[in-house]
Amino acid sequence: MSPRNQKLRSNLEWLYQRYTDTLLFHGWHHVAFVTRKSLEFAEELGVNKELVEAAALTHDLNYISDVTSNVDAGRTLREEQLSTVGYSAEDIALIEQTVHTASVENRDADISDMAKALSDADSLFKVMPVGLIVLSARFITETKVDLRKWADKIMRDQQPLLDKGIYFYTKTANDRYLEWAKVDLAAVASIQQSLDDPDIQEFLEDCKKLGYL
Repeated sequence: MSPRNQKLRSNLEWLYQRYTDTLLFHGWHHVAFVTRKSLEFAEELGVNKELVEAAALTHDLNYISDVTSNVDAGRTLREEQLSTVGYSAEDIALIEQTVHTASVENRDADISDMAKALSDADSLFKVMPVGLIVLSARFITETKVDLRKWADKIMRDQQPLLDKGIYFYTKTANDRYLEWAKVDLAAVASIQQSLDDPDIQEFLEDCKKLGYL
């Protein structure tokens, strides 16, 4: 890790510690995971690892200000954090473009290799097999949505990427993790469909009365 990224990581880890009670899904555990995997994919793609690492460390800063915001809402805070540790305006613009195009709402087949490295790491976090158990409830609580909105959002944002063959971009991610993505989205689709079942609806109402939801 470069000296400026060491400083950036230290600054951001301190910042995220202030939001451990609110950033249950997009907290430092998420940032650290995405950063580690971004570097692996950056190595495979042969791109600037320092800039990819900086993009990964700062990619979700929008959630610091508003847990319901989109990626571009973090632009000002990203610029502040990056300039503080010595990144130039040119570097910051490239990092911002990487973060913007790697996000699930902005991705297409033609994003840069830097954005592909970040995107694959972020997508992997979403479809880890343990995620449905460990992380889904945290996402729902953090973003203040219910089960239906959670399922609808995942299927709306992520299923088209799978259908277009761009859920992952790198060979490693596709070889190792694409089946995880397929299984995860199939599970979410089943949850989405189940919410129209009267018996499931009654069950969930019972869960609410018990304080489970």
